[in-house]
Amino acid sequence: MTIEEAKNTTVYFLEPVDYRHYTKKIGNKEFTDSKPTRFEIESCSYYDFVTEQAEETTSPRGVEGKLFVEEQSYQTTIEDPEADVLEFHRDIYFEDEGRRPTVDDCTDLGDGLYDLTCYILGHWGLDGKRLILADYKNPEAAHQEWFDRIEKYDVDELYYSSFKEAYENQIEVMGNIWGTDEHVTRHILEKEQLVEYERNERKIEAQEKERERVESLSEEYAKMIEPKKEKYKETCRRLSQAIGEKIEKKVFHAAVKKIRAKL
Repeated sequence: MTIEEAKNTTVYFLEPVDYRHYTKKIGNKEFTDSKPTRFEIESCSYYDFVTEQAEETTSPRGVEGKLFVEEQSYQTTIEDPEADVLEFHRDIYFEDEGRRPTVDDCTDLGDGLYDLTCYILGHWGLDGKRLILADYKNPEAAHQEWFDRIEKYDVDELYYSSFKEAYENQIEVMGNIWGTDEHVTRHILEKEQLVEYERNERKIEAQEKERERVESLSEEYAKMIEPKKEKYKETCRRLSQAIGEKIEKKVFHAAVKKIRAKL
């Protein structure tokens, strides 16, 4: 899958949101451990799903992805511009084009000095050493290989192509945790979804009432002064003087914006 396709593809997965902590004994030592007790369905692009699982490591630059793409510049002196092979301090081979760089890939800096820009796929070794795995002429090809390797070697979480698939798996997983059969588990989840839906509806209703209240009050305050071509702070000063007392900040600034919108 190309990166562009991955960015436009939505996937679903189960995300642990609650845990039970417990103490376990290994030999003479006790350790605190945890296990998930609740999974919710989340969604994102397949690109984000893959790249967020990229293995990280500590490099000389700090914590970052173990695999990376970087733009690199190399300079060399070319005595024969017609030469088929250019010599740099290391061998460079464009994996995406199956060839070594030529003078046509370089920028002429003058006096026989040429600059080559390419893109490397790099990897941080266990000892913090920066290793170059491959060179690419085009950044898109380098990033595609970066994405493909993360997808192949780092991704270990299950994902689903539809919400329905994820929901059916959630029923199975939560049934195992709760010790309930499919029918009971489905009923519990559906009831929870209804409660959450009603809670969101009440929240939206409250937000709408608050918006209407601010709109109504600010409309009245906006009638107290005439609009002028002036700075925002000056409009605030004039309105504040006209009101003569402190009012809610959000109502006040909504009124100021209404006044200035009349110009």
